[in-house]
Amino acid sequence: MKLKSMKIDHQPKLMIIPMIDIIFFLLVFFMMSMLTMVVQKSVPIQLPQAATSKVSLDEVLPITVASDGTIYLEKK
Repeated sequence: MKLKSMKIDHQPKLMIIPMIDIIFFLLVFFMMSMLTMVVQKSVPIQLPQAATSKVSLDEVLPITVASDGTIYLEKK
């Protein structure tokens, strides 16, 4: 008569679904953190303060003069 061994041989189960969830979470986390680190490239200007505002229907071309004398026409 053969007796069963008392040793339990269980193979560890690899749960793939939680691993996929964690990888997607890390991917989204790093993508969102990289978006906040992107530097917005624009021309630094100081806008004048106004007490009231009025809507103008005329077409306006934005012209900016920087402090070093450089003239920008629509950021060019």
